[in-house]
Amino acid sequence: MLAFFRRYTKYSIFIILLIFIGLVFLSSNASSNSQKKSSFKIDRVSYSYSDLGYKSAKISQELGFNRFLTLLGGSIYGFQPRFFAENRILIRIFASSLGIRVSDDEVSNLLQNYIFVDEKKNFNLKLYESYIKIHLKNLGFNEEDLHQLIKDQILLEKIIPIIVNSSIPLPPIIRDIALWNQQKVDFLVVKFPYEDQKIPSIEKEELQEFWRKNQLLYADKEKRTLFYFTLKNSDSNRKKIAQFLESSDSEGFQFSNFATRKKFPVKTLKNVSKDSLPPLFHIPSSDNPADSIADYVFAFPLQKLSIPILSKDGNLFCFWVDSKIPAKVKSFEEVASQVKNDLMIQKKRKLAFEQANQARLEVLDLQNQEFSFSSSLENKKLSASSVPKEFPQYENLLQIAKTLPENQFSKVLYAPKNALFLYVKKRTIPDSISKENFEKFSQNIRSYSSYLSFRMWLNSFREKFQLLK
Repeated sequence: MLAFFRRYTKYSIFIILLIFIGLVFLSSNASSNSQKKSSFKIDRVSYSYSDLGYKSAKISQELGFNRFLTLLGGSIYGFQPRFFAENRILIRIFASSLGIRVSDDEVSNLLQNYIFVDEKKNFNLKLYESYIKIHLKNLGFNEEDLHQLIKDQILLEKIIPIIVNSSIPLPPIIRDIALWNQQKVDFLVVKFPYEDQKIPSIEKEELQEFWRKNQLLYADKEKRTLFYFTLKNSDSNRKKIAQFLESSDSEGFQFSNFATRKKFPVKTLKNVSKDSLPPLFHIPSSDNPADSIADYVFAFPLQKLSIPILSKDGNLFCFWVDSKIPAKVKSFEEVASQVKNDLMIQKKRKLAFEQANQARLEVLDLQNQEFSFSSSLENKKLSASSVPKEFPQYENLLQIAKTLPENQFSKVLYAPKNALFLYVKKRTIPDSISKENFEKFSQNIRSYSSYLSFRMWLNSFREKFQLLK
C-alpha cells in the first residue's frame, strides 16, 4: 500500500497541476476588464455588453443553454456576463474563418422541436409568440436577436470538436487515480473556536472606519411586493399562461383582477427582501446555472408578468412584480451595535487563525523531536477530534485530507465557527474498483479535460484581440 501511495503521489501532481493550470487560465480571464464599460470593440466594431452579455445570458438560462453559458462565461469567480459577450463575438469570428455557418433551418429545428414544445413535443406557436412579443420586448430584444443567440449556441457546438479531441485515450494512471479517489481517510481536526478569543474594547473611531468601508452591508435591503402562482406543468396550463402574458401587455391591465377572474391560485408577498423570499425562489431554475430565481425576481421590471418558470418540483410558476422600495444606507448611529459585533467577529477570527497557526508550528516541532501526535497535543494542552459526516464542511475537509500523507498536517483553515488544521491518522486505498465507478470517474476526467482545453484555446484566442488586458 505504501508503494502504491508513493506511486500515486507522482500522479497526484499531474492532476493537481491540471487543475492549477485550469484555475490560472480561468482566473486570468476573470481578473481582466475590471473597469466597468458599456461596450467593447473587436476588429474596430463596437458591441454592447448589456445586449450581448447580461440580457442574452438571462435568455440563455431560460432556454437551457447551460453548456453555452459555462464555456463562454464561466470563471472561478462565477458567471461573467462581460466575458460571455466578448466570447460570443470571438466564436463567430473563428467559425467564419473556417467557413462554418448556421442555417435558418437549423435555428428553426431547435426552436420548434426542442425549446418551444408542448407535452407531446409539438411546436407551441402561441407560447413562442408570447415569448417574443412580451418577454423579449421587455428586455429590448426582438425575434432576430433570439435567432442570433441560438446561432451562436449552434456555432459553439460545431467548433468544439475542431478544438477539443475528446476521443484521446486516458493514460493508464487514471485507474490508479480512480482507486485513490475511492480511498477512506481517518483524520482528526484541532479546533480553535472564535468565541473563545478575548478581544479588548474597540474605539469608536475604528468602528466608524469599518462602517465607512462596509456601508452597503448595513443598508436596508431593497424590498418588493409581488404576486405569484404555481400550476401543474401541462399543455393546457401553458396555454392559460400564454393568454395571461398576452393580456398583461395591454394598457390598464390589472393583475389581481385578471387573476381572480381566471381563477389563478395567486399568492401575495408584500415588501419582501430577496433573502426573505420563500424557498421556492431560492433554488436555481432547471435551466439557470448562474442565478437563483430570487435574483431573477429582483432584476425583473415592475408591472410585468414573467414567462413560466419550471421549478425544481416540475411545476410551472409565474410572478408579477407590483412595486418596490429601494435600498437605503443606514447611518452609523443606527447600526453601531451591529458594526461592533461584526468587527468583533472579524478580529476573533483573525486571532483564532494566528493561534492555530502558532500551535500547528509548535506541534510540528515536537513531532520532529519524535514526540507522537497525541503526546505533542498533550504537551501543548490541545485536543483533537474526529469530524462527523453531518458536519457542514465534512466533504471539503475530506478532500483536503485525501491530499495529505499519513501523519501529516494541513495548513490552518477557516470554518464557520473555528480556525482549524487537519491531521491524517490513516488512509486505506482499495485494490480494485467497479467498472461502473471507473467509467463514471473517467468520464468526469474527460469532461473536465475537454472544458479546460477549450478554455485554454479561448484564452489564447482572446489574446489575439487584446481582450486580456
